Amino acid sequence: MRVTDAYRPPVTSTSTAQGPAAAQPASPQSQAAPDARESVKLKVSDKAVELAHAARQDEARVEQLRRALAEGTFRVDATAIAGKIVGDDG
Repeated sequence: MRVTDAYRPPVTSTSTAQGPAAAQPASPQSQAAPDARESVKLKVSDKAVELAHAARQDEARVEQLRRALAEGTFRVDATAIAGKIVGDDG
């Protein structure tokens, strides 16, 4: 087995060319970041906005419950829990 210190940049081409051209590393221009004019435009769906808003509300509720637990002021409403178990939401 022979080990050398020669650096060989990785081949980044996905073409099926064969021969010496196939083993050439990609040029620095092809590896550069895309121009701002070539950037992708995305639109966030209404559902994604709704889910993000719900997540923020959940985080606020979790923080409120953590604070109540830490302060010892959290009280369990056994009647509400029993109603949820039997499906009596009203």
